[in-house]
Amino acid sequence: MVDLVQVVYISRATFKPAAASGGVEPHVARILQQSRTNNPRLGLGGVLYYGNGYFFQCLEGDRPVVEELLGKLKKDERHKDVRIVMEQKIQKREFTDWSMKYIPSNATVKGLLSRLGYKSFNPYEFDDNAIRKLLSTLQELRSRAETVAPKPSRPPVKSVDDTSPLPYILAGGVVLVCGVLVAVLVL
Repeated sequence: MVDLVQVVYISRATFKPAAASGGVEPHVARILQQSRTNNPRLGLGGVLYYGNGYFFQCLEGDRPVVEELLGKLKKDERHKDVRIVMEQKIQKREFTDWSMKYIPSNATVKGLLSRLGYKSFNPYEFDDNAIRKLLSTLQELRSRAETVAPKPSRPPVKSVDDTSPLPYILAGGVVLVCGVLVAVLVL
C-alpha cells in the first residue's frame, strides 16, 4: 500500500539572481529542466513558486521517496534554511502532472498577499493560514492554466547543463512551476 504525503517547504536561494532568460531566472530554469526528467521516474508531483529569492514548494509522493528527497534537499547548496511548514497524509495527489508549466502569476499572488496583510513574497513571514491560501491559489492557477492554454510540446532534454530557454516559457518576474524542482538531486 502506498503511503502518500504532501509536504510544503520553504527555502532561500543561495545563488545571486541573474537576468531572466525567456522569463525564468537561469538557475531555476536549469533545475526545472533536470527535474522534468527525474520526477516521473520517482513518482513525484507538486508545485513550486519562486520569487524574491525564495522557494515555496509543495512536494507529493510516496512517503519514503519524499523523505529521502528532503534529506538530500537539506544538503543542496543552491538553497539554504530549508524549513518544512506543512506535512500531511493524502489519499490522492493534487499535482499529478510532471510537466513544467510556467504561469505569470505575479499579480495573483501579490493580490493574495496584500489581502492577507503581507507587503512582499517572503514565505518565512507567512502564518499557517497564508501558507494554506497560497497553496490553494497555486492549485487554482495550475488548473486555470491547464484549461486555458494548450499543453506545450516538450523539447528533448539535451544535457543537464543546457541553458537554452524552454520554448514555452512565459514572461514574468515570478514563476509558478507544476512539477517538482528538487528531484534533480536523485541522479
